[in-house]
Amino acid sequence: LKVIGVSDEKNAVGKVKDFVRQQGDRMTYSVAIDGGVKNDWFTAAGQKGIPCAFIVDDTNHIAFIGHPMDDQFEDILGKVMEGRYNPKLEKQAAPMLDAANRAARVKNWSDVHRHLDAVIELDPRVFLSTSLRKYRLIACDQGDAEGAKAWAGEMLETYASDAGGLESIAELTAADPDACVHDLETARAAADALLALEGARDPDALATSALVAYHSGDKDRAAKDQQMAWMLVEPGRKDIFKRNLDLYLGGSGRQRAR
Repeated sequence: LKVIGVSDEKNAVGKVKDFVRQQGDRMTYSVAIDGGVKNDWFTAAGQKGIPCAFIVDDTNHIAFIGHPMDDQFEDILGKVMEGRYNPKLEKQAAPMLDAANRAARVKNWSDVHRHLDAVIELDPRVFLSTSLRKYRLIACDQGDAEGAKAWAGEMLETYASDAGGLESIAELTAADPDACVHDLETARAAADALLALEGARDPDALATSALVAYHSGDKDRAAKDQQMAWMLVEPGRKDIFKRNLDLYLGGSGRQRAR
């Protein structure tokens, strides 16, 4: 993710530099002075209020225009960063998702599955959240452990080459607040597939493996994997990894990492 802030103040290089300097660590992104951006982006988009954020995906298409505190902003940003945002497909899926919701209210599970499957078939990567929703529905709403296990197996195949998908499956089945979705065998299978896909020195794959180990009661492996992840991750993310390392070390009997 690259963030660029643009000031529309003209002939104010010194003023803008002083402002950024005063912000210190509160403003860690690049700041530019308007060289036509306001006219070509802000005005062209019919915007009037500030701040105004534009999210541009990796195909140079604008995925979002509006206030960064808008309810949709973080959801769309996350999807764009994971390559899962496709407004055309989401518009196509909307009536099917509405139909699934109506069927779920009357517990017509076969209709729910039919509509959710149709959405997923549009693009499993874009509709990862729908795949996960179907798993939760089978496991919790229907209370069908065998059916949930079968769908989990299908998800592992569908997302075998999707690192974000494998990570989401592992997190859901190991650490979700709802115990009805827990399946530690599936979680470990997803974590191991992620390690195989990304490599045994990928910090996110290691952290996912550590999470699964921790919730499976293997505190020693959790501490070992998380310590390696913490050592390998880039400096800007070490604090987050360290918090989990401290948690895992607290129950493992291992010495604290130095």
